[in-house]
Amino acid sequence: MYNTVLAGINIEGDRYFYVNPLEMVPEFCTEHTYMDHVKAERQEWFNVACCPPNIARTLASLGQYIYAQDEDAVYIHQFISSTAVTNIHNKKISLEMNSQLLQTGKVFLTMECENKQRIKMRIPEYAGNYQVSINDKLILPEIGNGYLVVEVGAGNTKVEVDFDIKAKWMAANEYVRADSGKTALVKGPFVYCLEEADNGNLLSEIYVTENTKVTEEPLQSELIGEAPALVYQGVRMKSCPADREKLYGELHIEKKEVTLKAIPYCLWNNRGVGEMLIWHKLLF
Repeated sequence: MYNTVLAGINIEGDRYFYVNPLEMVPEFCTEHTYMDHVKAERQEWFNVACCPPNIARTLASLGQYIYAQDEDAVYIHQFISSTAVTNIHNKKISLEMNSQLLQTGKVFLTMECENKQRIKMRIPEYAGNYQVSINDKLILPEIGNGYLVVEVGAGNTKVEVDFDIKAKWMAANEYVRADSGKTALVKGPFVYCLEEADNGNLLSEIYVTENTKVTEEPLQSELIGEAPALVYQGVRMKSCPADREKLYGELHIEKKEVTLKAIPYCLWNNRGVGEMLIWHKLLF
């Protein structure tokens, strides 16, 4: 939802990817190559046009992925800014959610209920040490089946949840052989990537270490507001023949420390065609 769906459409909402690549070298995806089904930029239309209508269908049904209810409670499964109106036992419930997962790790709920009401909010796997407050007062919520359970009174109530989300390096299962010896950077549910616009080309030369520290800086984005870019140190390492004129030759290595900037994967390819990389090689 936060990566594939958002990355599948451009900021303007009129171009689409059929394939969401995890790495892009535009020269590898030209016509009459084995990768020509993967496009270096989003397309207006496809011969097999399932992607544009699938985006429309997903957006039209988004509410059922975010909310659910039973006779006991309203459930929040996905933290996506939205509004909802429903009723339980003929008592009206109005809810407005402002999600700032990527920016601050916080979710804000404003509720208007005709009666006291239970709210159950999913505890995501990526959450750190979470805190919950009701009308600016910290509470200790009940936990049940992976959900935070809070009870709000009749009238207007403000609920705030801080999931303490931090950037972290991830690894794939050892049987995903293409990702062996590599790591990817995520923050909460958002996958990050390097893009040529910020880091130059030949991204395959880039290495990071397992304890690479990550900081944040603002990145203005029309798609998801003010999203943080993730900044960290890496190494550009060339392994090439000592004689650059030869196709093969005695090993020669060049290393250079570089500052890297990663952006949310869902935003890539909105600044022109260029290289992109999610899985970084690890330097041991």
